[in-house]
Amino acid sequence: MSPQSPAAIRRDEKSVAPGIMDGQRYIESLRDGREVWLHGEKVADVTEHPAFRNVVRTFADLYDLQHQAATQDIMTYVDPDGGLDRAQLWDAGATSRFLRRHDRRLPRYAR
Repeated sequence: MSPQSPAAIRRDEKSVAPGIMDGQRYIESLRDGREVWLHGEKVADVTEHPAFRNVVRTFADLYDLQHQAATQDIMTYVDPDGGLDRAQLWDAGATSRFLRRHDRRLPRYAR
């Protein structure tokens, strides 16, 4: 991802958007006109439908952890190729630092 990418943000910028996605942006991203069908019926809004709303909220909460001061350190990292915030999910490194952060992050997902 280039520094000009709308999906990236520098830590020294004040604005949250268009950086790492937060819960509200995630929910809004699901309201993009996609067609979802369940048991032969078209779902009008996956974010409000009883079959999906709880899992949507759970994922939104996980996205929000990336922006909370207490969890940002374990949920995000600064990309060394441009100083951009990234979700830890995309850090596939096998360094000891990565593994320690991964061990701290997993219990947050399990809550």
